[in-house]
Amino acid sequence: MKDVHSKTPRPIYSARQILPHTAVNITKSAYSSGKLDIYGYSHKETNIQELKLDERAYLCTCANDLLEYKFNASEKQKIEK
Repeated sequence: MKDVHSKTPRPIYSARQILPHTAVNITKSAYSSGKLDIYGYSHKETNIQELKLDERAYLCTCANDLLEYKFNASEKQKIEK
């Protein structure tokens, strides 16, 4: 498995360490930019750290979907090249 940021092959266990970090980063970015406002999250009213437990649980679902979207987009780019 290769790291998307380098040409150096990386072991699978290394990718497992990167995925959670990537999911958190893209979800925080989407939240703070207001892209998740359509799902009822108001980034202007509530800090991501102050979300209720059920809101955080749903945000985890969003994180999974965003990570899957990022993966599919990167795979599509590989095919188009």
